[in-house]
Amino acid sequence: MSSEPQKILLVDDVPANLAMLEAIVSGSDTLILKAHSGHEALDLTQKHDVSLILLDVVMPDMNGHEVAMTLRAKPETQYIPIIFITGSERSNEVLVESYQSGGVDVLFKPIEPEIIRAKVKIFLELDQQRRLIHQQRQSLEKAFQQLQHYAQLDRLTGMYNRDEITNILVNLMERAKRDGRKLALLFLDLDHFKNINDSLGHDVGDMLLKSVAQRVQQTVRKSDFVARLGGDEFAVILDELEREEDAGLVAQKILDNLVLPHELERHEILVSSSIGIALYDDSYLTAADLLKAADAAMYQAKRKGRSQFAYFSPELEAQALKRMEIARALNEAISENELSVFYQPQFRASNGELIGFEALMRWHRKGEWISPALFIPIAEESGLIPRLGEWILRHCCHQLKQWQNEGIIDEQVKVAVNISNRQIQANNFLQILEDALKESQLPPHCLELELTESTVMDDPKTTISMFNKIHALGVEIAVDDFGTGYSSLNYLRQLPLDCLKIDQSFVKDISVDRNDEAIVKAIIGLSHTLGLKVVAEGVENETQSHFLRQHQCDTLQGYLFGRPIPATKVAHFVASQNNR
Repeated sequence: MSSEPQKILLVDDVPANLAMLEAIVSGSDTLILKAHSGHEALDLTQKHDVSLILLDVVMPDMNGHEVAMTLRAKPETQYIPIIFITGSERSNEVLVESYQSGGVDVLFKPIEPEIIRAKVKIFLELDQQRRLIHQQRQSLEKAFQQLQHYAQLDRLTGMYNRDEITNILVNLMERAKRDGRKLALLFLDLDHFKNINDSLGHDVGDMLLKSVAQRVQQTVRKSDFVARLGGDEFAVILDELEREEDAGLVAQKILDNLVLPHELERHEILVSSSIGIALYDDSYLTAADLLKAADAAMYQAKRKGRSQFAYFSPELEAQALKRMEIARALNEAISENELSVFYQPQFRASNGELIGFEALMRWHRKGEWISPALFIPIAEESGLIPRLGEWILRHCCHQLKQWQNEGIIDEQVKVAVNISNRQIQANNFLQILEDALKESQLPPHCLELELTESTVMDDPKTTISMFNKIHALGVEIAVDDFGTGYSSLNYLRQLPLDCLKIDQSFVKDISVDRNDEAIVKAIIGLSHTLGLKVVAEGVENETQSHFLRQHQCDTLQGYLFGRPIPATKVAHFVASQNNR
């Protein structure tokens, strides 16, 4: 209980009466507060936790009954006991009015000190019991909240436990069914965990479980849910997946992180795990059904040889494994120089002069071409895109400089290289760009970096800063696929750009769709207003070409003028253009 003394408020407009009451009720365990009016009394009750009020009835500003009714109307003061002190004749009317206004007792003047002391003692004891009950209630509520908290969490790892993750899964399944969202459940089991407990003891085993829990939590997104189901079993709910195969990518990241050594006291422990993946659809009626499916898939992963994942659906597993295989092969292709670059020519619209090339990545593997539409997204997902982007940037700079040295092209011809968001956000991107230019000796104005509109607008403030640094090197910048994103004109005006590329989806329907024609004209007008050049890509027929020239598009690119060609055929292509 609180060690603060109980407070008694004495209210009387006559100072002598206050002094007399104070002398009667003062005690070593109480603090006396005095008010000379009803308004002063109300003010003191707002500032202090008052245990008892001795209140004079007749006062000039507001009488005691009015004060009492005001206190009873406020939640924070409605339960303070009030003893009225009055000089009126004792009568039923006086008693009824006092009790109706909120008093608990009435003392009539002249007052007897012993009676006041006795009554004060009784009400102070009741107040102590009230405070004790209040404190006990607060303690019980706090204990109940802690029990609820502990009931949701695993005591060892601090993660959700089986009951709570099941409750969460129920809610997410209902939402996924209602909104059509993708949802995946991963069931993870450590391989041969019993051997660690048997050889190193349960204390080390517990430390390993904590380490595993932390690594799993660090691998997934903040919006995902991780739980320890018991023993060495864990569950992960992947909420709001973009693609179902992404669950396999997450599972592989978890496997890769867990297989790294765990440093626990004096032990370096290596442990692998097996993961089962179940993707939610309408066939799962309950959370228990989805858990069983993920559990079954986990055992399938163990049967396949452990330290891997398996889908409950064979078709999805095959797709995920194919993507993982492509990612591994792509990593090898970069190291073994299996990749190549094709160059699609760009022409000045006004006179048909060759003014540049767009560099396009190509991959030939085991006798077949792998589509960029397949391997570029996989490179993004697997984290290979910065390495891939660095390779093509360095390669194109050296190639263009070589053509210049051989007299195939002059320094007015540019090469445009596509750059991803991950590259531009990397701390070392500017250094990589500087090194590529320095090592190749390529004049910076011969290089143009292309970024998609969505990439540019993902973090415009950071992008503005980076673009200014790129421009300071003399390198030009273009926004690709313009019109498909959601550019802010304010940021577009601030960005140090040189060119906008009209997305080919708008070019395709020129002469067919008046809306697309209007969009193309608007983009050209906006670009020229901002002092930017305009490139139209995907030009395939003379109708499109005529429309774009008619509306002053600066540069044309597409199959009508030339398909992407390998570097070995560029010299012949340029020569054929010069001889026209």
